[in-house]
Amino acid sequence: MTVRSWVVVGSAVLSLLGFMSSPQLSFASDQSRAKEIIQQTCAQCHRLEGQPDSRFNLKAPDLIWAGSKYKRPWLIRWLTGKEAPLYVKGYRWDLTEVPSKHPMVTEPEANAIADYFAEHNKDPRVKVGAFDLSKVTKFEAAFGGMAYKAHACLGCHVIEENGKFIGGPQSASLVAAGQRYDQDWLFRFGQNPQDFTPHSGEFLADATEPQLRAVIGYLMVQGVKDFTYYEPWTSPEFGMASVDRGKVIYQEYCSQCHGATGKGDGPAASGLEPKPAIHANIPFEKLPPEYLYNVINHGGPAVGKSPNMPYWNLTIGQQGVADVMAYLKVTFKGVPDMAAAPGGVCVQPRKTAKAPEEFFPYDAAQENGVSFNEREGKEPVAEPYHYAEWDYQIQLERPAWATVMEKRAKVGDLQVIDKISADNKRIASRLKFLLDAMQPQGVQRIRKLEDGDEIDINAAISSMIDFRMGMQPDPRIMMRSVRKVRDISVMVLLDLSESTNEKVVGQDQTVLDLTRQACVLLSEAIHKIGDPFAIHGFCSDGRHDVEYYRFKDFSQPYNDEPKARLAGMTGQLSTRMGAAIRHSAHYLRNQKTSKKLLMVITDGEPADIDVRDPQYLRYDAKKAVEEAARSGISTFCMTLDPRADQYVSRIFGSKNYMVVDHIERLPEKLPLLYAGLTR
Repeated sequence: MTVRSWVVVGSAVLSLLGFMSSPQLSFASDQSRAKEIIQQTCAQCHRLEGQPDSRFNLKAPDLIWAGSKYKRPWLIRWLTGKEAPLYVKGYRWDLTEVPSKHPMVTEPEANAIADYFAEHNKDPRVKVGAFDLSKVTKFEAAFGGMAYKAHACLGCHVIEENGKFIGGPQSASLVAAGQRYDQDWLFRFGQNPQDFTPHSGEFLADATEPQLRAVIGYLMVQGVKDFTYYEPWTSPEFGMASVDRGKVIYQEYCSQCHGATGKGDGPAASGLEPKPAIHANIPFEKLPPEYLYNVINHGGPAVGKSPNMPYWNLTIGQQGVADVMAYLKVTFKGVPDMAAAPGGVCVQPRKTAKAPEEFFPYDAAQENGVSFNEREGKEPVAEPYHYAEWDYQIQLERPAWATVMEKRAKVGDLQVIDKISADNKRIASRLKFLLDAMQPQGVQRIRKLEDGDEIDINAAISSMIDFRMGMQPDPRIMMRSVRKVRDISVMVLLDLSESTNEKVVGQDQTVLDLTRQACVLLSEAIHKIGDPFAIHGFCSDGRHDVEYYRFKDFSQPYNDEPKARLAGMTGQLSTRMGAAIRHSAHYLRNQKTSKKLLMVITDGEPADIDVRDPQYLRYDAKKAVEEAARSGISTFCMTLDPRADQYVSRIFGSKNYMVVDHIERLPEKLPLLYAGLTR
């Protein structure tokens, strides 16, 4: 503490001693005298008016809202020195670890100050009765404790838990907070702490209102002995509960998952995991009302159940919860021999019928058991994949923001692929020698080594001859056997956006045609070398529909089937590159090879119909490349955009891209590039 600060505190203490040595006065009717005490003592450190300011610019907490913030009994005890310090390390913990002792006044003076605050330092933003403390349940207080920790309140505030003090000392202690704060003020503070003290309560501001109310309830019971918790199942709403109204609510909301007859076979059940509870098997009248109320009112996650169970109080209200509980108890009695669930845990059998994976046409084919998939020769479509997306403006990920939908690749004419091979024989012959050199050579002996695995007999004899002739012998008489193998997996990711349908300047071929040619030549080259490889493609129609095509997978041989898919590939829609890179990296990670290479072939920058900021998808693609690198995946981009120098290096790195200025040379350049990257 600085000398100046000690002087200020000392003068304040001397002033107070002067007041305490004077005859005891009643300040209840003498507000001017109370104001004088506040100006001479409190105002030395505390602000009594003004606008909210950062705590790092203040000496002590603001008293602008003291009349609304503090409970009168606690305020009097604090002013008379009967309460423990609120700031263990002082209000400015970053400056000192030794908090100064707060000045004390007499009890009449403390009452006068409390009266003054109650009249002059009220907060007009605080709505009296906004938080009903009498409606706090035991469950909500416990749930508030979990939300308190989840929103990082424990990092700055000390709290008492099971007889121990836990939490950080950087801010005000919340031990016995229920004795100190007014619940309405605390609730208003929690709605937006920045309205009171910038840089305070920053993690509480993103809490939902149910979470916030639970946290405030949790704090308001701290230090309060024999707190009377609210039991909603004893409220008037439950006394007026109607089975008929409950049936209507159940059919409208609950039956979507649990089924109209409670058998867990609602229309949404097949797509849920875990499956909905089978109400027909549950003896609801034997379940504790507290447990049943909490499940319906607060939702599944609040009681450790399925996250698919919503917070129904927001939709149907307490009266609706009471009506549904009445309907459940009257309607569903459970199997005859089923006892009450132990510990109030709801029984959740898992016998819900799955939705059929095959769909049958409404014709004679159904009689033969032939499905649409079988008749058309198509495999079932995979489940959608959800990926996060990086928002560079807020510097945070948007969880599950983009959805990748795997689509069936169209089958084209194999003659197209055969023609490509025939037309590019010259290029193939030029690549032959290069490809032969890249093929694994099995076991190779490296000779002329000073240190190796075995003696090279020929080199040893030659060295001995030199020694006998009086010449300096060659010490390199060892050799080592090295097994030459290639240990790399390659994923080729194709941009199949609408722009690939544009014709190349001066040619009759489109960008897509040249991309197809390059893929065919590359596939034949990799196939000859023997490296495992896959060819996938993508396009997008907004973040909810990133279409993904698998022309060839790692485990699939390069035969007529992938060739036909390459022949049938088309260009459409937009280019949401980040989601496609994440999905392709998903397949690459499953490969057992030590090296993994992702080659992206595109004719333009990332773009989509629902994104106006050109930088947004660029930064997201850059983030996707970084995520792949952390998984051991090397990423390289071959771009056909002559303007790509403006952005491609920032996405893939300065050495991890190639701009093909002459698109017509793509079929030749791609295999050569592969050879250079994988040797």
